[in-house]
Amino acid sequence: MAEKDFGSIETDYEFFMAQSTEAESDIEQYVRHLSRFDAGRTSIRWLDFGCGNGEFTQRLLSRLHWSPALLQLTLMEPVRHQRQLAARRLAGFSRRKVETWDQFPDSDEQKFDLIISNHVLYYVDNLQETVQQMARRIALGGKVLLAMASWENELLKIWKAGFGLLGIPVPYYTAEDVEAAWRDLGFQVNKTHSDFELRFPDSEENRLKILRFLLGEYLPRIPIGELLNMLDRYVDGDEFLMETFSESFVIQSEE
Repeated sequence: MAEKDFGSIETDYEFFMAQSTEAESDIEQYVRHLSRFDAGRTSIRWLDFGCGNGEFTQRLLSRLHWSPALLQLTLMEPVRHQRQLAARRLAGFSRRKVETWDQFPDSDEQKFDLIISNHVLYYVDNLQETVQQMARRIALGGKVLLAMASWENELLKIWKAGFGLLGIPVPYYTAEDVEAAWRDLGFQVNKTHSDFELRFPDSEENRLKILRFLLGEYLPRIPIGELLNMLDRYVDGDEFLMETFSESFVIQSEE
């Protein structure tokens, strides 16, 4: 599913999640978009595309307070140990056995009332094909909820600077690409901002954690001093503070 290998940067990603309010901001948006989504339903078939270790979805489901009798969870994640951890973590939210996929199955007969993909589509091999796979699996009256960063996001500006030092374009997709892919398929895309901040005690090691999370295996090839200096603009005294936002997308299938 994903081009980027998160195995080597797993702890750096955890640092980013622990020091930012991004997840909570995204959850607030999702909860608002899902208000009364469960009303009148006898089941909710939920596909979590790129579930990671399941922590984000656990926090979201804890906020939604949906009956375990309603939920039928399918988790899609290429990293086996994270997929297994997510299945264990989320088992209590459904009376049915949690289904897991490492990739889309050949058949697209299984439909979902809700597809969620939180900051994942940057890294897929083929965005258009992935969006088409999702679109074929939305049940009538279903929703797709996505969160992605756009080029206006401060973190993506670091992408642009880092890959610019290598003389290559950013090799990942952005919110603009995702919105265009859904619109190309004829879907209406509703978009809102989701503000968040990244805050931590400033140090070279902490800055490197963020750079490793963002640039992964490309980082050793980039002049590190220049990148570290670029982060000075976010520092106030002993603290690193970045205020930025992501885009939240809602795609609704027709009844």
